[in-house]
Amino acid sequence: MNVSVAWSLATMSDIPSLFWLAPVAGIVALLMARVFSASVMKRSEGDAEMVRTAQAVRDGAIAYLKRQYRVVFGVFIVLIAFLGLLAWLGLQPKLTMLGVPLAGLLSGLTGWFGMKMATNASARTTHAAKQSLNEGLIVPFRSGDRELRGPRRYVTQDYYSCSEKHDSNMTDIHKLTRKLQRRNDSKIILYVGDGLGGLPLEPGGKTELETAKTPNLDALAQRGSLGMRIPVLPGIAPGSGPGHLGLFGYDPLQYDIGRGVLEALGIDFELGPDDVAIRGNFCTVDGDGNITDRRAGRIGNEIGAPLCEKLNKITIPGVEVFVQHVKEYRLVIVFRGAGLGGEVNDTDPQRTGVPPLAPKGEDAASEKTAEICAEFLRQAAQVLKDDAPANLLTMRGIAKMPPIPTFEEVYGTKAAAIAVYPMYRGLARLVGMDILDAGQTLDDQMKCLEQNWNKYDFFFVHFKYTDSTGEDGNFEAKVQRTEELDTAIPKMTVLKPDVIIVTGDHSTPAKMKAHSGHPVPTLLASDICRFDGSKEFGEAACRVGELGIFESKYLMLQALAHAGRLEKYGA
Repeated sequence: MNVSVAWSLATMSDIPSLFWLAPVAGIVALLMARVFSASVMKRSEGDAEMVRTAQAVRDGAIAYLKRQYRVVFGVFIVLIAFLGLLAWLGLQPKLTMLGVPLAGLLSGLTGWFGMKMATNASARTTHAAKQSLNEGLIVPFRSGDRELRGPRRYVTQDYYSCSEKHDSNMTDIHKLTRKLQRRNDSKIILYVGDGLGGLPLEPGGKTELETAKTPNLDALAQRGSLGMRIPVLPGIAPGSGPGHLGLFGYDPLQYDIGRGVLEALGIDFELGPDDVAIRGNFCTVDGDGNITDRRAGRIGNEIGAPLCEKLNKITIPGVEVFVQHVKEYRLVIVFRGAGLGGEVNDTDPQRTGVPPLAPKGEDAASEKTAEICAEFLRQAAQVLKDDAPANLLTMRGIAKMPPIPTFEEVYGTKAAAIAVYPMYRGLARLVGMDILDAGQTLDDQMKCLEQNWNKYDFFFVHFKYTDSTGEDGNFEAKVQRTEELDTAIPKMTVLKPDVIIVTGDHSTPAKMKAHSGHPVPTLLASDICRFDGSKEFGEAACRVGELGIFESKYLMLQALAHAGRLEKYGA
């Protein structure tokens, strides 16, 4: 067939009817793709960290495509010129001059839109997988992805642990650690800077940790592995209780411990089965009963302790009432009586300008407790009416003592806590750690660590002030406290522990003045670390570190493994 005949055949009348099935099918496919892509784009990308990660992936992908297209475009122009020359010489159909450029254009558009859809679906797939297995499959299939992709680090157990099907069969971590325990003479230090994680004040700036001068932590990072820890679930801002229980390897969703219990244990109050413990905060209310200061100006012990003595004289028929001072504006209230429940809401509204919330129980036994709480608060208002700024109190963490396995049972280590604040001593006591006399300063804590070094395998060392300065919204003060945190590292490393972990129980950005759901920077140093090339300890370095992003409940597995305290699993 010569060129002129080929050209004449390429007319509309000569095209077979079956030919039109292809473009019709293509149009239908495009319409379905539009419908599916719209449904995918309506889905959430997850928490702020996932959104930022997904955007970085998109930016990188588009940059790659632009670079690729520049090279391909040059080659394409040369190819069209060559084909044009062949058509001009009559060596091929002239339609080639239209078909080849059109095919190239459509191919390029396919790659562009495909990449856009795949990168937009990335975080959405991860977030959907956290809801259920079915949701986790729908998103990648509708986006045209053949894999269950998501931002790096939100992987492995996160996908499966959140599917209902896998949850029912999920391995009991504590059962596994009991089975794999290997006892040796290794030493582990868990150094917790409370509320360590932060945020930059301005986009593109540095966090408190990144701003602080921390040469010792940076040196430790250079011989360790970094990562980010999710305290509870992505986006969930934890309290100190679940934040620390996760660090200790107890699933905070399984062990929901009331703060009142922790405070009571922290001051060595022996809780019985009929006790309901409550964490109290002195607060300031105005003439209308609205809270003006949730912490009563952070009154000192010299004010708080006498006020607790006054409250301890309150009597309520049918129950015993105990009121004990904890520290500064904090106190513990315990109601002892038969038939009490611990499912009562906090009365702290978590903001000012409104009155305290009324206590309400979730069941009959807890409603009985709520009525007792209401009566106690009524009497307390009378007792404290002339004691401004602490002229009332709020109640938090109303709960009973739960059953929980001990740290030594689960991990085979003899553990000790070196903490100043009662709350954190209570958390350690809850899991069976010995509570050491830590003094009041970081230097005191380091002396305590040195003096007890040969008596224990595991040390939990707590530093409070990176949290309190964050809650105050004082960026510079948190930077200074972070630098203070850094000074303890040489006093730890000189003892030659086998594993040092430095992290926080949660993030408390000064910008937010509150706990947040952001992942927490984590540093693990040991002689068998897989070094990741990090030069400093900060959020940016941790996001790309060897440990990745993982749930808190798996931290102890890493600690035990790097201390040589786990046997091989399986044959």
